[in-house]
Amino acid sequence: MDDKEDHRGGYKKKRDKKGGGSTNKKKLKNKPFSMIKRKKIDSMNEKFENTKTKLKKLKVQLGKYKKTQKDKFEAKKKRLRIR
Repeated sequence: MDDKEDHRGGYKKKRDKKGGGSTNKKKLKNKPFSMIKRKKIDSMNEKFENTKTKLKKLKVQLGKYKKTQKDKFEAKKKRLRIR
């Protein structure tokens, strides 16, 4: 019976004995704010961006958006406004 308990004990979680360095969250907390500021501001601005511009950016990244097509649409709109 003791052998069985010893065997099981080897598979239990050893939270107290866990060694190693600090976690990424701890490292980020100790990092100077000036290093994180740019990334934080960008993420905040992204939240306030409307969906139309987000979709446009995604289409550009995927290569489904061509500038020449956009120019054609703009020119067409201008021609219709002038008349």
